[in-house]
Amino acid sequence: MPHALRPVKTRASENLSGRVYNQNKNLILSNEVMPGQKLHHQHLSERLGVSRTPVREALTRLVQ
Repeated sequence: MPHALRPVKTRASENLSGRVYNQNKNLILSNEVMPGQKLHHQHLSERLGVSRTPVREALTRLVQ
């Protein structure tokens, strides 16, 4: 079952792309996204219930 972006208690400085980053990181760490699996902005944005921009920003941050 796809995960929607969970509301979390955040500091005021954490923005939407930061929450998406954490959610994507959790998907990776929980093996819901497997090593070598291609990640598509559109699919992730639909799965997390956000636009593609914060997904792109989060993936860029994960790559770094």
